[in-house]
Amino acid sequence: MRHSMLRRSAAVLCGAVLLLTGCAGGNSSSAAPAETLPYGSTLTHNVKASPSIQYDSRFLPEGAADAICRYYRAIQSQDVNLFIGVQYPLWHDYFLNEYLEKKYTDADILKNTNKSMRDFFGGNFRYSLIDVTDCEMNTTHIETESVVSVIDDLAQEQGLDRVSKDIDAFAKVTVTRYFTEPSSTHNDITDIALKDEVLYLMHHQQTWYVIYQ
Repeated sequence: MRHSMLRRSAAVLCGAVLLLTGCAGGNSSSAAPAETLPYGSTLTHNVKASPSIQYDSRFLPEGAADAICRYYRAIQSQDVNLFIGVQYPLWHDYFLNEYLEKKYTDADILKNTNKSMRDFFGGNFRYSLIDVTDCEMNTTHIETESVVSVIDDLAQEQGLDRVSKDIDAFAKVTVTRYFTEPSSTHNDITDIALKDEVLYLMHHQQTWYVIYQ
């Protein structure tokens, strides 16, 4: 609840203060550069986002955070266009037509995922907070190499340039999803949560995409 959030924020602030000023007892220490602090030492809580999202902006760019919000908003509202828009087109088409063998549509995926969330929550729901608890940024991830290889092959089949040459970043994020009633205005931690969902994102030509798998 709200008190849990406050305790967490206080703990983060206290940890940052100790790192920057040294332990109480008279001995001062040099300030620790912000970039050396681990993920989660500084947090951005964007309550204006839909859904609300919390993340360490030193690691996760704002554009990636926005893509994550759009992805979960699509699931929450079963918005097919939003769901399609957050995915890279070539991979999206391949995943539906080849990997899923045209057995499911985007609407089916959203309907089934939304139902799983409703079953977990016990009825209609709203995400009160998407908490990005960990983030690994890199120029490649072994888990996404096969995806990029497929995208490159598809591009070449269509006479296009390799997509990989314009991919300059990948993000692997771990997310905790907090739930509340649809009518609630609460945009923070609640007692009902699903932890440790992993998402992969890629940055191509100034746009972040969720790699749905």
